[in-house]
Amino acid sequence: MKTMELVVECQTGFLGESIPRRFFIGAKPFEVVELLDQWDGKDCWYCKVAADDGCLYILKRDKDLGFWDLAVFKEEDAGKKYDAYLLPGKKSKQAKQ
Repeated sequence: MKTMELVVECQTGFLGESIPRRFFIGAKPFEVVELLDQWDGKDCWYCKVAADDGCLYILKRDKDLGFWDLAVFKEEDAGKKYDAYLLPGKKSKQAKQ
């Protein structure tokens, strides 16, 4: 089975945690438009994010090794986009039209 490489670019949160701002699955980039949730697991740190493709992702970071993995992917809900929850400095693709 072929696996895709996941690279996550982060900024540091108030408590020193890594907050995803952009990630790549293979060579395809995804901008994080909203951090929906984050929680601490036994061995991993989880971040639920909405990306600029309108889909939801749960990214997990191994606490010991520091690498990121894609835990969950969910396609956008029937026509629902997350542009209403844009992070500061982000612009909606729809707004450019």
